[in-house]
Amino acid sequence: MTTRLACFVLLTAATTGLAASGCAPQTAFRRSALVPAPTGEHLTAPIERNVQFGGTVSHTDSGYESFPAVGDPALHVARTQMRGHVRFKAGPNVTLGGEANYSHFELSEPNSYGTPPVTGKSTWGVGPVFSLHVGPDKSDLSFGFSGALQLQSVPWTIWERTTPATITDWGFDEADHEVTAEGTDLILLTRVSGAMNYRIYRGLSLHTGVSFQNHVVNIGFDDQDRQGSTLTANDLGIVPYVGAHFVSDEGFYVLAQGYTPIGYEQLRGVQMGGMLTIGADLE
Repeated sequence: MTTRLACFVLLTAATTGLAASGCAPQTAFRRSALVPAPTGEHLTAPIERNVQFGGTVSHTDSGYESFPAVGDPALHVARTQMRGHVRFKAGPNVTLGGEANYSHFELSEPNSYGTPPVTGKSTWGVGPVFSLHVGPDKSDLSFGFSGALQLQSVPWTIWERTTPATITDWGFDEADHEVTAEGTDLILLTRVSGAMNYRIYRGLSLHTGVSFQNHVVNIGFDDQDRQGSTLTANDLGIVPYVGAHFVSDEGFYVLAQGYTPIGYEQLRGVQMGGMLTIGADLE
C-alpha cells in the first residue's frame, strides 16, 4: 500500500507540474536560433523634404508554445529591436536609402517550452530600402508603397542529448546536453508594404497599411542528425499596422504604430506590437 501511495503522489505531482509549465519532446537533437520579430513599416509614411534620418524601437509580444512536437521550431524571438535608416528623394515621388537593425539575446524570449539557449548573443541586418508616394494634387490623402531587403545575421546552436530521457524531463537541462555545432547564417529577409495616409491637421497624419514579410524558422526539436542549422526564410505572413505621423515646421518627426503579425509558424497565438520612430527631414 505504501508503494502504491508513493507512486500515486509522484504521478499526481508530475501531472500538476506538466500542466503548469508545459512539456517538450526529449529528442536527440535540439536547435535554437536568435531571430528578429516581424514589425510594422515606417517607410510608407511620406517624406516631407529631400533627406530623412530616423531611428526606430519596436516591441512585439511573441507567442509561446507550451507543448511543442517533434519538428517544431525552437527560436529566441527578439521582442525588442532597434532600427536606423537614411533615405533621400530620387524623384518627386520616389525615395531610396538604407537601413540597419540590431537586437540582443537578453531582449528576446523563446517561442517554445524547452528551447535551449543560443551561444551567439546578437542578431543584426543591413540592406537597401525603396518607397513610392502618390496621391491626388492638393489632397490630404496619399498612398505609400515600400520595399526593403535585409541581409540578416542569425546565430544558431545545436545541442545533442548525452543522457537517457526520463519521465521527469519536461523542458531543457544543459547538464543533459552538449553543444555539437554553432554558427551564424546570413539570411535574406524582405518586406513589401502599402499604406494609406490622411492628413487631419497641419503636420499630423493618420495611416493604416499592411506589410508582407518572410521570416526565419528552423527544425528545433529533432531526432535526426542534420547538417547545419536547418534555418530557412520560408515562414511567410502579413503584418497589418495603424498609426500616426507628426512633422514639425522644423522637419522633426515622430511616428507611432501598433501592429499585429499574422500567419507566422514561429509565433503562437495572437501577436501584438508597437513601434516608435523619431527622426528629421532635411532640405
